[in-house]
Amino acid sequence: MTQFYAQLQDQQLVRTAVVTRTPIRITGFALDGQLKAFTGTVQSVETGHTEHPGYPIRVTMFDGATVG
Repeated sequence: MTQFYAQLQDQQLVRTAVVTRTPIRITGFALDGQLKAFTGTVQSVETGHTEHPGYPIRVTMFDGATVG
């Protein structure tokens, strides 16, 4: 499983991806604090996080997600 934080403007994209199980590519903050691109299928979406200002959504992708 891969987790990262996404911007509020990406909320609709990731919520739709949970339902459709369509792989997406999105940029966000990795748990190590670096801004990276993530590609994969979204498993879950949680809002209200404050670890990175401007990135309140924690996204979890299934195993096999790629980070670039």
